[in-house]
Amino acid sequence: VVDLINERAKNPATIWGSIGRLMPAAAVAILVFVTLVLKYSVTETNLVAPVTSIGMITHSSGATVHAPGNGPNAVAAELQGYIMRGDRFETRQGSALMLALTGSTSVKLGSGTRVLVPDSRNITLDYGQIWLDVGRDGKLFQVHTPRGEVTVFGTCFAVSYIDEKTTVTVERGEVQVEKDEAFCKLEAGHQAEVLTSGALTAAVPVNTRVANAWARRIMPDPTAENVFSNRVQVNSPQ
Repeated sequence: VVDLINERAKNPATIWGSIGRLMPAAAVAILVFVTLVLKYSVTETNLVAPVTSIGMITHSSGATVHAPGNGPNAVAAELQGYIMRGDRFETRQGSALMLALTGSTSVKLGSGTRVLVPDSRNITLDYGQIWLDVGRDGKLFQVHTPRGEVTVFGTCFAVSYIDEKTTVTVERGEVQVEKDEAFCKLEAGHQAEVLTSGALTAAVPVNTRVANAWARRIMPDPTAENVFSNRVQVNSPQ
């Protein structure tokens, strides 16, 4: 006991010594705390979609393009990327895209396609081919091409604009194809064209499974679909 007392007298403990011994543990605790704060801050931020978002990219493969606001600053179309009004999307040869729009509409872009998305109820097809599954929410949905307009409520159909000819193929439901004053209604399993001359053909039967086989190869990413439903669709105006 006497030896212990003498040792303590020779090496008295100080408050700074105690703090020094605690510093490594305190540094670790602070580092863990900051890491957790940053992690959950980022997570909470990512859970909130931009208020102006009208959709999300749910599939992207190959060389694809996303031009925000149809501007010159185009970037690669990334999975889970938000879609705003006026955005432009393009696919190069051998690539594909799928867009989920509020109002429960899915749009698939085949190889070599360019579209403009003015809003969640309108698509402008500059060239190429698209496949759409439009949800029935009581609102009109329109597809615009250089030759002809397509108007639907809720249905599943494909539109192509290739070699200055518009082709509309209906898988489910009913659509109306218009060109100037002429129009025709297409039911499931039928197809019509607006020719380069501007003439609108009559509806003819078609094997939609064969005609739209390209679209079935484009599948949405399950995680992206879930993110779209929980971040964008739930906040869209009804």
